[in-house]
Amino acid sequence: MDLEKIQPHFREIEINEESHVLIARRVSREIALLAGFNKDRVEDIVLCTSELSQNHLDHKTSGGIIRLFSQRIDEKRCFMSISSLDEGPGIFDLNGKDLNYFPRKGLRSGLNCVKRLSNDFSICSGHFGNVPCPDIFNLEKKAVYKTVVCACFWSPDEDFISPHVKFSYLICPNKLGRYSGDGISIVYEYPYMRLMLMDVLGKGEEAAKILCKAKGLLERISPSVAPNDCLFELGNALLGTRGLMAQLVHFDFERNLVDIYAIGDVSQFVSWNGKGEFVVGNPGVIGKINVKNGIFKKRFSAHKDMMGIIFSDGLKIIPRIETGIFTKELMDFSPLLLVNMLFEVPEEQLFSDDASLLIWQWKK
Repeated sequence: MDLEKIQPHFREIEINEESHVLIARRVSREIALLAGFNKDRVEDIVLCTSELSQNHLDHKTSGGIIRLFSQRIDEKRCFMSISSLDEGPGIFDLNGKDLNYFPRKGLRSGLNCVKRLSNDFSICSGHFGNVPCPDIFNLEKKAVYKTVVCACFWSPDEDFISPHVKFSYLICPNKLGRYSGDGISIVYEYPYMRLMLMDVLGKGEEAAKILCKAKGLLERISPSVAPNDCLFELGNALLGTRGLMAQLVHFDFERNLVDIYAIGDVSQFVSWNGKGEFVVGNPGVIGKINVKNGIFKKRFSAHKDMMGIIFSDGLKIIPRIETGIFTKELMDFSPLLLVNMLFEVPEEQLFSDDASLLIWQWKK
């Protein structure tokens, strides 16, 4: 696996004037190409970025930003998301999630264009309209963002991930370097899927090389292999390195089982059977302990909808989620939307650590 090609690319661009739209277009083109999209798909991505950026100017939004994220997940698959976030005035007359009606012709045509060209699309606005944004942090109807519009793209279109599970993620590398020690691995082979968020100890190129080695090994291990054995093999491969912390989610779609394995400072909220549960890993790192004995393990019977919010220690905001809000309200929203609403990295954290957030959702 190529170290340079798998690096995540994360940018946020404030949109206050026409020149900012041009910057967003240029950056989206650059990071889409870096992620491995073909030229035709890159043009789709640039057009969607332009539409969402221009909306901030046309509708005079407050605090409008465009968030761009891309990554080549492995040798064959690439992922990119474009998100438009602002603090108002909001679109309070959305008429359903199918976007069949918008009161302003320009807004309708622009958003429908983005929806048509993307692989996944999600929107919310305000608190009292037909498609309100969730009040995730119980802020008495005051949200950080009033309108959130998200689109994502992946390649190849077929067999990107299991049809049973929807997911979305963001990784923001620390600003002091070009390499990230945070990363994901997704391996699907029916009836199993293995989803993993990893955080390598250390920073920079050394951490990225360890992550690259781990990702390469995980791609070669079938998801039918028991998670314990998979992690034990990974630990042996990483002996002599700083090691990594991780949460592994293993799905068995035939038996309706979800197994979670956790070690170190990568945590997860799980919504299961109407309850919220916080899963914290045992102390330690993979590569320095006997994984078969030192890792936290829990099995869930997935006979109803389930969702998990996995985050590395570089992201501090997640523990503020209200448990009741999490279990009752968030299951109605897509991971694509939620990952962008929840992703907030303190300014001081941007220079000290990578930050990662991955949300998965298994709807019955």
